[in-house]
Amino acid sequence: MIRNSRVHRAKWLTLLLMAGCVGPLKWWYLRLERPLTERAFRLTTPSAIPSKVCWMTPDSLVIFTTEMEKLTGGAEGWNGHATLIAYPSGRCTPLSGLTNALNRLGVMPGDLLPSPDGKRIMSIHYMPGPGSMDRFVAKLDGTEARFWEDRGNQGSDWLDSTHYVVLDELEGVRVYDVENAGRDCVYRKGSPPANAVLARLWQRNPYSFIVMQDSVSMQSVSLNLYSKELLYAKKSDIPIRSIDVELPDSGYINDTPVSPRQDRVLYRARTDVHPLPWQQALHRLVPLFRVPTSEIETVWISDAAGQRMHRLGYEPVRAGLEFSDLQFAPDSRTISFTYRHALYVIPIE
Repeated sequence: MIRNSRVHRAKWLTLLLMAGCVGPLKWWYLRLERPLTERAFRLTTPSAIPSKVCWMTPDSLVIFTTEMEKLTGGAEGWNGHATLIAYPSGRCTPLSGLTNALNRLGVMPGDLLPSPDGKRIMSIHYMPGPGSMDRFVAKLDGTEARFWEDRGNQGSDWLDSTHYVVLDELEGVRVYDVENAGRDCVYRKGSPPANAVLARLWQRNPYSFIVMQDSVSMQSVSLNLYSKELLYAKKSDIPIRSIDVELPDSGYINDTPVSPRQDRVLYRARTDVHPLPWQQALHRLVPLFRVPTSEIETVWISDAAGQRMHRLGYEPVRAGLEFSDLQFAPDSRTISFTYRHALYVIPIE
């Protein structure tokens, strides 16, 4: 009888110990997460400092690298290279024509915008003054290169693969023919030709999706959807929809790229890694035991309404190793980023 009682108590003790271990072990397992760079495809890049990346199609992207020894800021200006990279093979094709065109211009590539067919690339350089910017556009082989200045810009977008529209506050609607400057047109605001161009423009892309960050807390953003037609007509600057979003780990958000289809949002944030409960308990019992602390860069994704939020991964914060150029591919099914002078790509579907 006594032996059966001891066996019974031993069984219960074993079950209690197992139950006590399952929770912490499960919690520890869930915390195990591979860094983004270990889950991503590392694409081959030229042996130089990457400066800009632009997706042209879902399976190709252009990377601009800078020759630091020639980056003097003097009369020569910017010098670098443009390279076309195939995904997922990583095959590199130097774009010598585009490289020469940019080096003659002597200006480091700014914000990059591909044409709808992925055959041309536009570099936008913001200048002092409201709505002031310079634009450079060319084919990937460097031909049909054009450069123009925008002043008083109220908005712009590709009308199709060969025409670019700029909404000018004074002149009205300007249509640039990227193949032939002689076919550029300027239509007075409110005229039938201008209204026809605007109708095509709004039909192609009717909304503007803008992510605005809370300047006080830096831990939340608002997802705002605007009507481009109402904004241009100055009938309403109130968003059609505005949703406040905060990351589950309350990280400090520092970048929020929106997908080309405006159906997804990425959030890059810096987060403190808190010690595990057993580490805190051990520190209280043995003060000499140091509790490990660190910072990580986390990447989250949600839909356009801030729903279905989940974490894609993280990367440890290390001095001198910048995590940058986080962006979507044109099909919104792949993301890329640069880290430690290399380009990484991760499929998210």
